[in-house]
Amino acid sequence: LRGLGDVYKRQHVAVALLPEKCRFIFEKYLYKNLSPQEIADECNLSVNTVRVQIKNAFDRLKKHLGPAVFILFLYLIKQ
Repeated sequence: LRGLGDVYKRQHVAVALLPEKCRFIFEKYLYKNLSPQEIADECNLSVNTVRVQIKNAFDRLKKHLGPAVFILFLYLIKQ
């Protein structure tokens, strides 16, 4: 790996490439630390829709970042 700064940069680029609705929900989940239920309530969506969008975001990030960087990303967001 090229360093944590590179991981963060790649993560931000990958999130920016998500489809608009998926990105909107994922950013609330990731950066605002809202639960799927809180996002659903705030956005007037079903909680299942929110969960699917979060899963889709993680799937796309894994594909974009590669497995090793994605695992590091998961570790870093929990810190």
